[in-house]
Amino acid sequence: MNPLLFSLILAAAGLTACSPSEPVGTAANAATPQERTTLGPGPNSGNLTKVRIQVLEPTSFSRTITLSGVTDADQDLTFSAETAGRLEQLTVALGQRVKKGQEIARIDYAMQKAQADQAAVSLTLAKRTHERLTTLRGEEMISEQAIDEALARLQSAEAQHEIARVNLERSRLVSPIDGIVARTFADQGEYVAPGMPVLQVVDHSTIVVKAQLPENQIAEVKRGDRATVRIDALGTDFEGKVHVILPAADPLSRTFQVRILVKNPEYRIRVGMAATVHLRVRDFKEVLVAPQDVVLEESAGRVVYLEEGGVARRRVVETALADGQRVLFTSGVAPGDRLIVLGQRGLSDGQQIQVVTD
Repeated sequence: MNPLLFSLILAAAGLTACSPSEPVGTAANAATPQERTTLGPGPNSGNLTKVRIQVLEPTSFSRTITLSGVTDADQDLTFSAETAGRLEQLTVALGQRVKKGQEIARIDYAMQKAQADQAAVSLTLAKRTHERLTTLRGEEMISEQAIDEALARLQSAEAQHEIARVNLERSRLVSPIDGIVARTFADQGEYVAPGMPVLQVVDHSTIVVKAQLPENQIAEVKRGDRATVRIDALGTDFEGKVHVILPAADPLSRTFQVRILVKNPEYRIRVGMAATVHLRVRDFKEVLVAPQDVVLEESAGRVVYLEEGGVARRRVVETALADGQRVLFTSGVAPGDRLIVLGQRGLSDGQQIQVVTD
């Protein structure tokens, strides 16, 4: 046989054997309809936005105003010299507790005491002289002029005695309050002049927290309102009440100083500590509240998103008050609504979502 013809016949036979009705390898790798359903996700699976929800239930809500403040003593007295002289005695030390009525210093006391004693002797003599001359008047043995002169000396002695008594009192510094010596400005033996400060006594068994209240909130706060005062340095909350709101605003900040009284029987709070004040200005019961950041500002107004059967639903709401963390709803939601509190940003009405719990 012709070699060329034999080669052509073999090639044709090979092409016929390698050309079945199905492509090579297709039957072996094909999947059944059931297998095609279970292999891999569908076109939308795994793309659902994950959200967290809060079921709305009626609760109590307190409208609070948060302010920053500084602690101060309820009573803070600086004792100054009322007379010139040497500081003869300083009977208390820095940090020492003093009682009401306790003598804490003496200024030129020895000299003032001597002058007071001398004035007392002169007064006694003037009284006796006037009494003797008045007795002699009835016997017509003394002139009226002598009696008048004796009376004038008596009145002068009384005045000098009173002056000496006052100067003696001024030479003694006596505390009118219970407190602690916070500062001393002069040492024992030092010369002091009238008006020169000697020492400072503070009573911080009651603390005054001074904070600044913006003018747009002043109408909400009144005397007697309850307050929670947080002292960060102590990590502790203390209860207090609004004592006074000063009537004049700070000319630069346009804020009004509010003062809150806090009991401090253990003296844990020191003067000058930073404080955070939470004023409770109004209480509500059986209301719906939620974290403030769940409310979004959109073209339709204030809106929230609810979860209904795996779908996000936009709801226009109205709110009344906020305390910086929570907001109170007045309309648009109802008890039992499943409010989306995480993942709500970027949602659209009707979008499919997935609720997660961890």
